[in-house]
Amino acid sequence: MQVVKPNSESQSNPPYSPQSPPISVVRIIDRLNIGGPAKHVVWLTAGLAPDAFDTALITGTVPAGEGDMGYFARSEGVEPLMLPAMSRELSPRDGLVVLQLLRLLWRLRPDIVHTHKAKAGAGGRVAAWLYKWLTPSALWLKPRPCTIVHTYHGHVLHSYFGPLKTRLFLMIERLLAKLTDHIITVSEQ
Repeated sequence: MQVVKPNSESQSNPPYSPQSPPISVVRIIDRLNIGGPAKHVVWLTAGLAPDAFDTALITGTVPAGEGDMGYFARSEGVEPLMLPAMSRELSPRDGLVVLQLLRLLWRLRPDIVHTHKAKAGAGGRVAAWLYKWLTPSALWLKPRPCTIVHTYHGHVLHSYFGPLKTRLFLMIERLLAKLTDHIITVSEQ
């Protein structure tokens, strides 16, 4: 696994100490369908020490015809927060999803927002960036302390779509990388 820091001006949260309040981590994934990404986010969410971390998992609904791993999340002690409007497919409701995510982030007040997969990564990173900068201290160019992390799963940027669509998604991902403090890939390519 390779960790790349695309934004040299990113801020890091200070290390945890027993006197510190728990670090709040919010993970966002488009759906908990059968597969590795769903297991990955559930294990990450459940596996952080509860005395050091408050964690939440936000997910959309799994469409008919796909297996739902919500049962797996619950068996690991994770109760996902559901956003029914968040889905895999591009939709006119995607703007609404960003606003719903922003409202949840304001309520949960995370120190770290960690997005997974392309669709939730796009909406989640935009919402996290708005959460970070829509604060009175932003008037003095001091954003709310929140680290934005994205993990790529799969290969949508290589050989998944045709050349034009791939080029469009690469351009969008390059723009989103500017909003992201840390990017995690599952490949060296």
